[in-house]
Parts: sequence; structure tokens; C-alpha cells
Amino acid sequence: MKLPGTVSVYVATVAADMRKGADGLSGVVMSVLGKEPTGGDWFVFFNRTRCIVRILFWDQDGYWLMSKRLERGRFRKFVPEGDPPRVTVSAQELMELLRGAQIRRSGPRDGGPPVLH
Repeated sequence: MKLPGTVSVYVATVAADMRKGADGLSGVVMSVLGKEPTGGDWFVFFNRTRCIVRILFWDQDGYWLMSKRLERGRFRKFVPEGDPPRVTVSAQELMELLRGAQIRRSGPRDGGPPVLH
């Protein structure tokens, strides 16, 4: 995936209900993540067992909702410091996460850049 440099990618650090569609997840973006879902940024959600990922984003006139379900294995879990509702990652970090890398925070507790492990 190639994203414009102006797009931010936000990953929810708590499990999402995968029965929700675009409208339901956009509500989660506003109420839990504290962001505007129609701003063009990408929002990434995992289910409780981390075998399903959904990516929600607004594209000029409507929502895109991408979904991937693993047949075997699980996506790795975040290990953020503190208890943030979301973690900001780059497009490259998102691709690594979807391939199985684990993201850990480095740097000061006020939020160093995410580092893939």
C-alpha cells in the first residue's frame, strides 16, 4: 500500500467488534479514538482474538472498509506504554504489523516513536 504523506494511520489498541460496519466503526473513531473519521486518515481495528483486521478510511465521497481474516495464526498485539486508545504508525509500520511484526514504544514515556520488533 502506498499512502500520501498527509495521511495518518491510527491503530486502536483495544479490540473492536467486527460485526460493526463502516458506520459503526466511524462511531468508534469519534467516541473512543477521538478523531474525525472523514478527514482522510486510516483507522485500523483488530478483533479480540487478533485474527481479523479492519481498516476504515474516508475517500472523498464515502467510506472504504478493508478486512482481512487470517486462516492460521494471529496478528501480534501492541505493547504501548500507558493506556492510549490509539497508536499512530507510518504506512511502512502498518505493513510490517500486518505481516506479523510487533510494535513497541521507545523513547520517553511521553510517547517516543513506534518501533517494530
